[in-house]
Amino acid sequence: MDTIAARLKLTLERKGKSVRAFQQALENREGEKILGASYANIRRYVSDGTDSLEPSPIFLKAAAKELGVRVEWLAFNSGPVEDPEPAAARDVFDKKMGEVFPPYLLSRPTVQEGLASVWWEVVRRRADLAAGRQASPSQVTKVAKGKVGREIANRIGLAIKAPLFAVDGDALDLDDPVARDAYLLALTQALTIASQTFVKRVGRMLESAPASVSKPQT
Repeated sequence: MDTIAARLKLTLERKGKSVRAFQQALENREGEKILGASYANIRRYVSDGTDSLEPSPIFLKAAAKELGVRVEWLAFNSGPVEDPEPAAARDVFDKKMGEVFPPYLLSRPTVQEGLASVWWEVVRRRADLAAGRQASPSQVTKVAKGKVGREIANRIGLAIKAPLFAVDGDALDLDDPVARDAYLLALTQALTIASQTFVKRVGRMLESAPASVSKPQT
């Protein structure tokens, strides 16, 4: 599984999807236009020959979502193939975000997915930190559904609200779906960068921790 092509091809086989069926599923995703998702391109993505082509990060994220695998695994062969109980855990995030920042619940599903993916990545790394190593699926799910998962969601909600307090909140019409989604997308990008920094820091801590040292608990 050293290449993206090999992992994508294996996943399609396991899911019982042909390249054509996969391409059509991506094409029919509601509200999404995925660049590089043509049939010809996908055939090259799964090819190990001289005509192979490496997919873009945007395509990989959409492909991982459609196939039910983690984008980190598909792109980098990092961590487990699938997320544990994503739907059950996601309810925690949606509920907390709805409490802290109600306009979130009115945004497009793709916008909500972006913010939820930031939350899930931080939750997973917090689970790793608590376990002192790569956490098992059940450990990640426990953290996501518990106090830590809710607190991380709460902090994301507060980060979303912060710019409205820093400037005149009336300057942004949150009832306007275009303005609301643009606002959330911009902040999602900033939170993604912040979460990536946290992920790297946790990775360094786990790599440097002696095996005999007691690991922090969540």
